[in-house]
Amino acid sequence: MYRDLGYYWFRFGIYTALCLCLGTIFLNVGDDFGSITPRGNVLMFVVSFMTFMAIGGFPSFVEDMKIFGRERLNGHYGKKKKKPLCYQQWP
Repeated sequence: MYRDLGYYWFRFGIYTALCLCLGTIFLNVGDDFGSITPRGNVLMFVVSFMTFMAIGGFPSFVEDMKIFGRERLNGHYGKKKKKPLCYQQWP
């Protein structure tokens, strides 16, 4: 996912818009007994939205895992171990 900059900018824009919209909607909710339900509503909406956005990032994660597996098989990760000279003589 770190290679897909458009994915991060899209998420950043969505989260910023969510913050601005919910902040303006629930700005003057108040702190009396009647504001418990609206605060619970906004909490459940935010939790649901964050879950939705996390599931949306799964295809990008799968793509990164495919690339990682291919690069790992090609030897881009980990130490490159050299065989001792006596083992290199055997076929």
